[in-house]
Amino acid sequence: MAKIKYNSVYKVFGIASYYLRYKYTQFWSVKKIEKYQFKRLKRQLIKAEKTVYYKKLFNEIGFNPKKDFNKIEDITKVPITLKSNVKKNTENFVIKKYKKKALIFFTSGSTGNPMKAYIHPLHWVVEQGVIYRHWQWGGYSFYNPTAMIRSYSPKIGEPLTKYSKLLNTTYFSPFHLTEKNMFDYYNKMIDLKIEIIRGYPSSVKTFVSFLKNKNLKIPSVKQVLTASEVLTDEDRAIIEEVLDCKVSNHYGLAEQIIMMGDCENHTHLHNYFEYGYLELLNTDIENIKRIIGTNLHNKAMPLIRYDTGDLAVVDNLGCKCSRNGLVVKNIIGRNDQNITTPQGQKIPTVNFYTMMEDFIEINKWQIIYDDKTFLLKYILGDDFSDARKEILLSRLVQRIGHTGFLIELKEDIKLDQTEEGKLKIVIKK
Repeated sequence: MAKIKYNSVYKVFGIASYYLRYKYTQFWSVKKIEKYQFKRLKRQLIKAEKTVYYKKLFNEIGFNPKKDFNKIEDITKVPITLKSNVKKNTENFVIKKYKKKALIFFTSGSTGNPMKAYIHPLHWVVEQGVIYRHWQWGGYSFYNPTAMIRSYSPKIGEPLTKYSKLLNTTYFSPFHLTEKNMFDYYNKMIDLKIEIIRGYPSSVKTFVSFLKNKNLKIPSVKQVLTASEVLTDEDRAIIEEVLDCKVSNHYGLAEQIIMMGDCENHTHLHNYFEYGYLELLNTDIENIKRIIGTNLHNKAMPLIRYDTGDLAVVDNLGCKCSRNGLVVKNIIGRNDQNITTPQGQKIPTVNFYTMMEDFIEINKWQIIYDDKTFLLKYILGDDFSDARKEILLSRLVQRIGHTGFLIELKEDIKLDQTEEGKLKIVIKK
């Protein structure tokens, strides 16, 4: 999840890069892909040596990127970079020369720990290009009438939908998926002849489950785009059954290390090799791999062999399309995808991860809820004024004030753990 300040012209450049370059690179041979990635990795390693962290690390391990990186496998000479190190010492990973013009992302991630990432504009342009290609794989055309069931949190008294003429997109609040509101959403989508539905998998599933129960159809929809949560095989099946079209699923990180998406076959997620170098490292389970990545264009904050903390499911079949490069079957992520309100409404937890990106003073946070109470516990890293606390409370009221929850905030020095000692960010009592 991320908050970004940027000029929309970068998106235009990204779409242009698809037509000029990434429309064609997707069919490169294995040999050409490896040659490209080796070249980009070497550049990033040399850039990384200009940061405080990697300069010290390379000296300690006796690694000279100009002399010691001679084949792509040599990347393993560099130890894995832990997310905790980047979070605690962010400035040590940034190249000062590019910091001023960098785009800034804030991410809380699945651990509830906010982190700041500096992204070079070129890297973000590449991101827009390969994402647009992913949409094209599923049949997207520019300016298709689109319904977005995410990225909109209306304030009290504001309408539950809003329209962007620039994007030809109507935003629908994912915080108000009651039966009455979903009837209204359905009627609006019918009137607008919506062709594309975008959203969190959990929000889309909630909406299509309503459609299925009411035996409703939206015949104009031809593609569903999901991201930001794990899309299970079961959820994909029900969405595709009800909407009678395919789901195009996307995986990415606010740190902008690697990204993956399914092609027109919709069986596997392809790593976008032009964007990031992906390593799949073994775990104790044969078909489960750790996702390790290196960004290939981020001059501002080169992260080498970054441990994403995510896991991938792999198989021996691979995708039947003609594209080369690594693929995975699916991503394993958090299983706290929905909170059920006292009124029975399901709200995607990713909405709260997104909300907390704005509160970088909070070092860690946790949601604990039952049939009546919604408690947000937090550990402070910096000063947190009463005014900021009021803003946090108002953001929660804006999202769940209508659901029947009694909302509480609590500053603490530790968060609740399970009996096994694990820290869960969302706990249902």
